[in-house]
Amino acid sequence: MFQKKRRAFSLSDFERISADSAKADNSRELDAYRRFLSAAIKALPTGQREAVVLYYQEGLTIEQAARQLQVSVSTVWRRLKAAKQFLQLAAKLCIDAGLLR
Repeated sequence: MFQKKRRAFSLSDFERISADSAKADNSRELDAYRRFLSAAIKALPTGQREAVVLYYQEGLTIEQAARQLQVSVSTVWRRLKAAKQFLQLAAKLCIDAGLLR
């Protein structure tokens, strides 16, 4: 019914890239982004936050996350989509306000 999509970018990818980039002189920006991302995820509604943590941080598939949350696959998919939209908007607002680069 649902096609499996490959994750374009996960939170673990961000951690790996930021560790590789630690040699560069952008550690302040990376730290600011880590703090922003952590706070933004905590600001998500509970269902969205749980879906993000299971899918991106713990690496579960949407099907596994749905079983663990005891909801349908489409519910997890919608929660992830809504969370992504919120995080993108929050990042854009912070960048526009000069809080992030």
